Order: sequence, then C-alpha cells, then structure tokens
Amino acid sequence: MLSNSKIKYLICVYKLSNGGGPVKSVDIANTLSVTKYSVFKMLKYFAEIGLIEKQHYGQVHLTPEGIRKANSLYTEYVILYTFFTKYLNVSAEVAEDDAIACIGVLSSQSIDRISNHIFN
Repeated sequence: MLSNSKIKYLICVYKLSNGGGPVKSVDIANTLSVTKYSVFKMLKYFAEIGLIEKQHYGQVHLTPEGIRKANSLYTEYVILYTFFTKYLNVSAEVAEDDAIACIGVLSSQSIDRISNHIFN
C-alpha cells in the first residue's frame, strides 16, 4: 500500500502526463511545491517498483502498470474530492488532503456507494 505522500506524487504524475505522456521532474516539483531532490527520490522509488520509467536527467513516463495504478487512485480521489466539496462543503484544499488520506483506507464498497450517491 502506498503512503499518502506517494499517492499524492503518483496522482500528480498522472495528471501532468494526461494519462501517460512524458513528464518533467521540475513540473512535478513546481506543482507539489517540493524540492527537485524530493521528486528525484520519489521517482526513483516509483521506478524501482515498476510504476515509471525514467531516463537520467530526462522525462518520466508511467509504465502500463503505473497508468493502471494511477488511474485507479485518481478515480477514487475524484470521487472523494467531489463528495467532500459538493456534499460536505469542505474547502478545495482540505478536500484534496482528505481525499488522499482516505484512499486506501476506505473499502471499495464504500467508494462505490459514495460514487453512486454522487453520480446517480
């Protein structure tokens, strides 16, 4: 299971890649307001577990497994973020943090029920 920090990074890579295109490390750092070294360490970890492919000082690409995992996490994130902002009137910033914190904690049944409530 990925930590909240790792989930946040992977979702960021996924969003910046538009679902699988190349991403620059500096863009990840700027989006998350973190250091380039922090991005380097996280991308190294993702490469080690097969979620991304990266070239030294180059762009990164999500692997097919990375796309699948990131898409799944992003879908859960959108469902929870929408629930928090639309139904609980939570601020966007708090909803983002809370949605990421809930990913991997809530069961798929709970996520499905929330999704059905929101989108039906």
